Amino acid sequence: MRQIRFHPSAAIDAEEAAIWYAAVRPALGTDFLLELEAALALLRQKPIPSTPHPRLPSRLGVRRIVLKRFTSALVSVEREAATLVAALPHH
Repeated sequence: MRQIRFHPSAAIDAEEAAIWYAAVRPALGTDFLLELEAALALLRQKPIPSTPHPRLPSRLGVRRIVLKRFTSALVSVEREAATLVAALPHH
């Protein structure tokens, strides 16, 4: 199983999004975290079922998984030692 690491700003984005959704409706924060965990489970697979980031050159290897229910995407870069979650942008 592949190791996942979060860039500090991506970790902050995830935490802030969960807090914001929980403020809207308590169960929504939990739902966001569950969907984020499902996306992370995809990143642990080989090959990673994600798509190249459409706004960046493919040679950089930046990929994304768009969350299904929430307006966010998990942006990652695969490295030798681990997959780095570089950002969790809101659309």
